[in-house]
Amino acid sequence: MKNLQETYIEEFEVHSYENDFRQRLRLATLFQFFQEVAGRHVAGTPIGYEALKEIGCFWVLVRIKVRIHRMPNWRERITLKTWAKKIDKMFAYRECEVTNETGLLASISSEWMLMDQKKRKPVRLSVLPTQFPIHDGGSTHDDLNKIKPFGSPVIQETRSARYSDMDMHSHVNNTKYIEWILDLIPYEAMKAKEIDGLQVSFASEVNFGDEIHIMGAVEGEDRYYFEGYNRTKDIKAFQLEIKMR
Repeated sequence: MKNLQETYIEEFEVHSYENDFRQRLRLATLFQFFQEVAGRHVAGTPIGYEALKEIGCFWVLVRIKVRIHRMPNWRERITLKTWAKKIDKMFAYRECEVTNETGLLASISSEWMLMDQKKRKPVRLSVLPTQFPIHDGGSTHDDLNKIKPFGSPVIQETRSARYSDMDMHSHVNNTKYIEWILDLIPYEAMKAKEIDGLQVSFASEVNFGDEIHIMGAVEGEDRYYFEGYNRTKDIKAFQLEIKMR
């Protein structure tokens, strides 16, 4: 079993099927890239997927915040560099920078916790057989904070979690929430503006067949707030805030 390195770096190319209407990388795909490098950073180590499976645990994303300077274009090659920022009681914090040859394109901060595979409850990080090597790479932006609701709902939709939404842990993958929400923002608004930043808080697990009622509010022309409520389980599922420019 290999040792965990302080940082992990991987290069990606933006393919045509990963583009939006501007021929730029879709935001949900950027989330997928980040999810991939986070997993590969710990793969084959005592805190990777296979090792944690042996003790009945897996990593879940709790919160994530993205600041976008420019989304990469079709065929552009980009580099993602990720590292562990700190450990705080039940939570592990991970940073990521997205760059190309000209500089910084986007920055990502995230908060993770361990989940018991059977009980579906949080597990203390003290069960881990090794410690994270913390990298002093600096914070890409301010610490993650709570998302505060604003405005009255003007956008509403109810949908059920389907096969294409499921991931390897049999719950809705974090990238799917981004797709759900961006589909609810008026197309003309998406054409007129660009996404400046986004933050998501995942409140509870969403499983196959769960009915999620999504409500959205708008502040001015630049801020959207969305909340998903799991009607099947009678519990909040997620909160999301988007800032445009």
